Order: sequence, then C-alpha cells, then structure tokens
Amino acid sequence: MAQAKHAHPLTRSLSPYAAVVWFAAIRALSELAWPHQGQEALEGLDKASRAAVKAVRRKIGDRFFRKKWLPLESNPEVFNGLGRQLGLPAGVEFYEVFGLDPDLLAMVPGPVEGVLVCFPLTERHKDSLLERKLAPLSKQGAEGAEGGPYFMQQSVPNACGTVALIHATANLSAELSPTQGWLAHFLSKTKSNSPSERACALEEDEGLAQAHNATAQLGDTRVQDFGQGAPGGSAFNEVLHFICFVHHQGVLYELDGLSDRARGRGATTPATLLADTAKLVLEDLQGDMRVNLMALAPAH
Repeated sequence: MAQAKHAHPLTRSLSPYAAVVWFAAIRALSELAWPHQGQEALEGLDKASRAAVKAVRRKIGDRFFRKKWLPLESNPEVFNGLGRQLGLPAGVEFYEVFGLDPDLLAMVPGPVEGVLVCFPLTERHKDSLLERKLAPLSKQGAEGAEGGPYFMQQSVPNACGTVALIHATANLSAELSPTQGWLAHFLSKTKSNSPSERACALEEDEGLAQAHNATAQLGDTRVQDFGQGAPGGSAFNEVLHFICFVHHQGVLYELDGLSDRARGRGATTPATLLADTAKLVLEDLQGDMRVNLMALAPAH
C-alpha cells in the first residue's frame, strides 16, 4: 500500500490490518475515557492519520471485493480456456473422464499428469480435513515430508477450481512445465513460499480474479445463480469443491487447498495415476457418485 504523504510515523511500520486495529484501539480508548466526547477526542488525531485510516479501509475493501469469485464449472472447455489465458503449456490439455470403469479411463490419452476431482463439499470431508490438521506430525508420514509436490492453500471462496488448475500445472513433468505467462511467473515467484503465503499471493492478484470470473461465465451452468436459488424454484446452493491428484517421486498426492499440506495417498506411477486416483475416489465417496473427474494429459 502506498504511504500517505504525511503518514503518522507509526503507521509506516504497520501492516494494513495492524493499522486498522491500532486506530480502532485509539477510538475505543477515547470513547472510554471521554464517553460523551468521543468524536471530539478523535479530533486530536491529526488529519493525515485519519486519512491513512480511510486509505487502509479502502485497501481492505478492495481486498474483500476481489474475494467474490464465481465457482468454475467442471468442464474441460472452461479449464482449457482459463489455462490457455494463464499460460498452460500447449503440450497438455484437460479431458473429461466419462466414468471410473477401466474401459472409460482408457479413453484418456496418457501419461496423465494430474487429475482434478469435483465433488460436493460435505460435512464428512470437512471433518476429515480437521482431523488431519490436528494429527501429530509423527502420524503425518508423507504428508508432512519436505521435498513434496508444489502445494498451496486456498483462502478465497470459490477459487478451488483455479487452485486445482495451479496444482496440476505446477507439478507437470519438467519437460512440460510452463515457461511463460501468468502460471510461469506465479510459480517462480512463489517457489520458496509457504502454502499460506502462496494463498495470499493468489488472493491479492486482481488480474487473476478477473480472468477467473470471466471464464466462469462461459460454461453451461448459470454460476451467477449460485447461492440465490436457480430459476424454476430449484436451488443452486450445493457447494462443490475441486481437489487435485498428482504423481510425485513415486507417491500419489492429494492436493486440497482447504488442507494445510499435501496428503500422501500411497504409491503410484505416471502410467497408473488415473486408475489409482479413480480407486481412491470410489473408496472416499462411499457410494456417493456425485463426482466429476478431469485429467490433464498430452494434447491431441
């Protein structure tokens, strides 16, 4: 955030959020000390300081505005469209996985580089995430190991599709990795960052939010009706969530932005990634077949 020309010396060293808290504390103390003259007491703050408060509030308002992302449809055309805008390498593209039977899985060209899974965000899944976050490090196994796949957390509602796209692209084989465009820049910039720092970097990227929302409206689903009830009385309120599965050094990893780390799910190979993921999906869903899969694989 740009500094006010005559900003208070303390505000120069504060983060935007700390600045708001600091000035809120001053307001509270002034109202406590002078319950009938709170506004007059605030006049003791110099005008530049109060201007800084307004600037910080505008900054935070912009930040929350950027959080209003539309949900992406689980549709290869949507993901390929967004991916190409962001610099998805020409050598790969997203494909629909028409079913979990071996014959249907075989229709996807290989080797598969990543698998995106879209499913309803149930309370059971949320409970599972919480249990893993609370698990001791000694029980995390491959989940907490260093040198794992690129992983980032999700801090923006409805950004799970874009986060899954980033996870799949970030963990492409070396010869297929993006070398230009937004994806290449973002992955290079956040290479040494923590998962939460990567989430913050994405959250602050207004250009990405605009590209995401523009692409979200190109699918067959009226994403604008999300959470408001669809026409005809049918509700479009079910929250869907994307996660990504990738192969990394012989391990099948589940990358869920709502988690705090990559989750190792067993052994796999590039040749069996899709089949191994399908098997896990069947086990995890426990008969609930409200799921859709897309595979990132070699382009035609």
